[in-house]
Amino acid sequence: MLKFAGWDGLIVEGRSDAPVWIDIRDESVEIKKAGWLWGLDSWETQKQIWHEMKGEGNWHDWWKPDQSQDGGNSTQRPAVLTIGPAGENLCRYAVLVHDAGNTFGQGGFGGAFGSKNLKAISLIGTGSVDVADPQFLLDAWVAMDPIEKTGKPAIRSWFWPQRERARPHGCTGCYHPCRVRYERYGNGAKRQAQLFPAMFTQKDKVDHPDAVYMSIDLAQRYGINTFRAERGLEYLSELHRMGIMGRGREIDCDVQFAESF
Repeated sequence: MLKFAGWDGLIVEGRSDAPVWIDIRDESVEIKKAGWLWGLDSWETQKQIWHEMKGEGNWHDWWKPDQSQDGGNSTQRPAVLTIGPAGENLCRYAVLVHDAGNTFGQGGFGGAFGSKNLKAISLIGTGSVDVADPQFLLDAWVAMDPIEKTGKPAIRSWFWPQRERARPHGCTGCYHPCRVRYERYGNGAKRQAQLFPAMFTQKDKVDHPDAVYMSIDLAQRYGINTFRAERGLEYLSELHRMGIMGRGREIDCDVQFAESF
């Protein structure tokens, strides 16, 4: 979306005195107050920014993102990169979240956003990206395709528990979709769990898929690195053994499963 807006990259320097979010619409860039977004989880932040930009309008309808110039129209939602409460509190394992479960996972970049008081960056571009040599791009794509090399699909089988219906998922234009989206129980494709449930189910022998999905959904909402969260399960198990957490303790679990974004 950054390229479609006409930009090759984005560097954020310094720190704001108060929470802000960066709103990019084609060539227009605006830094807006985000105190009203501070404290929201990553999913709710995206929804609030979408509503702020377009109101109650139907996303199937055409709209003009940049009213200040002769820009184009779009039927897409803005792409929003945001942090959750973990990033706001400078957690070293905080991530940047886009959509329901695509994260910039390693390196603590969520904490970096939080340290700058930067809640989110929203992007909507109505332009296009020209390809200088389409045939060369296509040849390179085919040459790098794992199926072309090995005869095997790009998806790694350990991401795909046989008891679940799933489909591959990857970034725009990528030949190697390294993630999987899992079908939810009872509500078809509208409810999916993002990222790596297999980490929880295989290593720790958890046989409660709903609990696994809820745990991952919570991590995405709070903006926590699931790789690090998975390594904390032994600590949580010890707290349960000691009677500090678990059955008999009051735990706020009023959590909704992820819905399709």
